[in-house]
Amino acid sequence: MPFPNRAVTVVRVTQDPASRPVTSLDDRSPGGPSGAAGAPLSPVFTTRTDHARGVVTVRGRLDRRGAELVSGLVEVLVERGHRTVTVDLSRTTGVDAGAAAALDALAGRLATGGTRLDVG
Repeated sequence: MPFPNRAVTVVRVTQDPASRPVTSLDDRSPGGPSGAAGAPLSPVFTTRTDHARGVVTVRGRLDRRGAELVSGLVEVLVERGHRTVTVDLSRTTGVDAGAAAALDALAGRLATGGTRLDVG
């Protein structure tokens, strides 16, 4: 299983100096990803997954690549038995067209299996 068996998982996606995404699970410690001169990297976006309630909360700017990560988190929740999963975008600073299309496609795939994806 790709995520710890916890009630809540936090994922931060940052951009390293070479413009490669860096993903860290539950990175709230000073020893997390860093950029030039050891300065902490600003997150491109973060997610908080509530495994008990089936909610993925996204903060920051969500692009297509980020939506693919969110899709993976949603699929983990479905595998754990959730029939309704919520992706909370109320704390995002922007969602690009690629991300919106990816989430829409995910909702269609999940609906064929009887799972409802609420995005908002």
